Amino acid sequence: VVRDNDTWEGVAQRLSRPIEANQCYEFSLDLCRAELYLSMSKTTGEEANYTIPAKLRIYGGNGLCERRELLYETPEIKNNRWLTYNFRLTPKNTYSYILIEAYFKQPILFPYNGNILVDNATPIKSLPCNPDVMPEAKPVAAATKPPTTRTGTNTKPPTTTSKPDSGAKKPEPTKSTASKSDFKNLKKGDIVRLDKVYFEADKYNLKDESLPALEEVLSFLKNNPSVVVEIGGHTNNNPSDAFANQLSTSRAKSVSDWLVARGISSERVQYKGYGKKYPIEPNTTPEGRKKNQRVEIKILSLNG
Repeated sequence: VVRDNDTWEGVAQRLSRPIEANQCYEFSLDLCRAELYLSMSKTTGEEANYTIPAKLRIYGGNGLCERRELLYETPEIKNNRWLTYNFRLTPKNTYSYILIEAYFKQPILFPYNGNILVDNATPIKSLPCNPDVMPEAKPVAAATKPPTTRTGTNTKPPTTTSKPDSGAKKPEPTKSTASKSDFKNLKKGDIVRLDKVYFEADKYNLKDESLPALEEVLSFLKNNPSVVVEIGGHTNNNPSDAFANQLSTSRAKSVSDWLVARGISSERVQYKGYGKKYPIEPNTTPEGRKKNQRVEIKILSLNG
């Protein structure tokens, strides 16, 4: 829980094997928020319902409960049903402990009472640090097989471990934006790339030309009320890391806000900015950079 006296809870674990610097790792947790979580308020001394959404943070360290490096921070956990969240970690240093804690949404105007329920932690597994492989986005419901990227035709993610921008050019899909056909027969973990969602340069304001693609997403969500999605934002390699992360997050949030403003529950639309970590084309040409600067819709859950 997080509490109204500016304290919060976490759980730490010594790892059976350290996670090493500049290596890539993956694991998952099932997360949700309880609608009823009664406990004593630390400021009033009276019973309170700890239900305001909070974030989950993951730290690496070399001692129990040490916060040496923030490895991951989720958006606010708003969902009241269990969803599986996959995490990809790339520590800058080697750590033998991991800390998972609840924390307040940002910015903190005042501390509050909230909860996150956590279950089904998987082992931490190492994986290739390949920026050309489509990411298992966070948060994401665990898929039974690798996700497919839907841009009119299905293509499997590449499995090579080539260096950034040095791999062979991927086949051009027959369609480059979402249409009604792209939202048919979707499975948990599938991705639809929205190439015709446009923003002002270096900003997150949606352009009017984005309306047809957004309307397709809106129609799909209205016609499938049990579906939960993640809006993922990506940039090319032009901006700095910090600006790329900020811009991609803001653009993903703009699409999420547009859908929520038109009646889609915020619990069904989550968002995440991936910066420039996961290009789908080499950044060596204007065309490649344009394709890498994109918004994607990922299916997190299909059933109510």
